[in-house]
Amino acid sequence: MTRASHFHQPQTGGNGKTPYETVFVARQPVFGRDLSTWGYALLYRDAGDADRAVFSDDFDATLRVVANAPLCPDTCAPDKHVLIHFPERSVIGGVAHALPPETTVVLVAELADPGPEYLDSLLGLKRDGYTLALDNYSADPAREAQYALADIFCVDVLGREAGELSALARAAGKWPVRLLAKRVEDQGTLELCRELGFHLFQGFFFKKPQTLSARTISSLEESRLRLFKVIEHDEPDFPALTQAIEADVSLTYRLLTFLNSASFGFAKKVASIRQAVVLAGWKPIRAWLRLLLLTDLVPAARTRELAYLSAQRARFLELAAQAGDRPDQADILFLMGLFSLLEPIFNMPMEHIVDRLPLPDAVRLALCGEDNDLSPWLALTQALENSDFSAARALCRELGLEAAQAAEAYQASLHWADCFFGLLAADPGGAEI
Repeated sequence: MTRASHFHQPQTGGNGKTPYETVFVARQPVFGRDLSTWGYALLYRDAGDADRAVFSDDFDATLRVVANAPLCPDTCAPDKHVLIHFPERSVIGGVAHALPPETTVVLVAELADPGPEYLDSLLGLKRDGYTLALDNYSADPAREAQYALADIFCVDVLGREAGELSALARAAGKWPVRLLAKRVEDQGTLELCRELGFHLFQGFFFKKPQTLSARTISSLEESRLRLFKVIEHDEPDFPALTQAIEADVSLTYRLLTFLNSASFGFAKKVASIRQAVVLAGWKPIRAWLRLLLLTDLVPAARTRELAYLSAQRARFLELAAQAGDRPDQADILFLMGLFSLLEPIFNMPMEHIVDRLPLPDAVRLALCGEDNDLSPWLALTQALENSDFSAARALCRELGLEAAQAAEAYQASLHWADCFFGLLAADPGGAEI
């Protein structure tokens, strides 16, 4: 899953004012062979008109990413690695030392003619405990001095034939490294890379169904989908809601655990849904119920990233609608974001799933790929996740959003999702996702 945020770097202009240059940072998960989340790659782009990452000073851009990475708490968790590109100048300047060596992966490019100062700096980073990753490994014999220092070789696998990937994997075998396959877009490529001995995988394969077979909805899934219908009313139906939730011990336990957590800050202990609704209001309680139900639907094999990304998409679209003076669309966009990954979650066509959910027609059509007024909002989330910030800027203009507003909404949605999943991880009775 990719998460994007923005940071501002003040630059003094000739008129004495201090304009701000927006820098976008996208976060993409990196998976291990068992599809658990090994860590995250941070990718940066500027917010100008360029299609690619263009900075007058890439050293400065790296500084900003490094300085702001700790603002994403889940990214810098002690059990996750964070992979950041460091250009030559930042390696020599020791910028990586601002981050902990235990979890920081220093990603560097293959250089045609690296100088001794650069190689010595890489060696110093290794001695200090940093992991070194070499981007776009090419198996060039002239670059073996760099290969000898690396811990990870990153290979761009998109569009490459099996024979070419096999040759690169064999050439890498002479070095004690792990192989990271990046831009893995489908299950077939994932399996091929696994067979060739790759250890780590980055790409959007996890957001796509393995097969669009004629599988049916299980009884547990059907009961969860029925619960969505119970909670999708503007006003709560307390008898139906109580009956549906109390019939599920796990759901009841987790919901009451969340309601009594510091996130809600109730002065007295909450013992029932009715009491929670009176204290907090129906809208936030319903949002948490939606998220709890969704996490139960995500298969463990697809990792928690699908559930996290669904939750973050929902919150991002809700906040973006509010920032764009469309508060009347906030709730409907939350629903669209939350359900936008049902196809890979259920591993079946979206058209077969949405009929079971209480969705407005506009949301249903947008989720099924039809063009309508909601489609650009979904396209905006996908553009940010794909690090396609040129497309994101164009979509922001179409939707009447400032680029900075979209970036701020993404940053806020990241923290919101972190809050929910932090509570879920801390809950001993919670479902594993």
